[in-house]
Order: sequence, then C-alpha cells, then structure tokens
Amino acid sequence: MIKGLEAVDPDIFVFHGGTTFRDNHFFTSGGRVLNVVASGVDFMTTRDRVYDNVQRIWFENMHYRRDIGYRAIRYLAQE
Repeated sequence: MIKGLEAVDPDIFVFHGGTTFRDNHFFTSGGRVLNVVASGVDFMTTRDRVYDNVQRIWFENMHYRRDIGYRAIRYLAQE
C-alpha cells in the first residue's frame, strides 16, 4: 500500500504510472510507480519542494533518484 499521498502539498502533482486502486487505497503494481512534479519561480526552490514532498510518500521497497537536476545544478554553479 502507498502511504502519504494525502500529505503532499496541494500544488504538487503526483502522476501515477505503476499503481492500482482497490479497497480505497493505492498499491504499487511495479515499474516506475509515481512521478512527483512541481513548478516554481526558480529551479533550486522547486527541486527542493519536490524532494520534500517525495519524502512524505512511502511504500515497501520504495526508492527514488536523488540526482534529478544534478547537471542543471552544476551548470548554474558555473555561471
């Protein structure tokens, strides 16, 4: 069962890929399960908000990439 979806900020979008809904709960069904997306005024703030909201979601064997936007961060640091 996927927990914490109700704790995600209202302006954050969670797209379901590998999920099923039964007995009034979401469950994983394999693969890339969720995609958490936000928009904001600048890259770093928006990225931080997404990761803050990702940490509110939990399911067994959950893992997520922590390098999203890494190239952009390096590029911005060079400017």
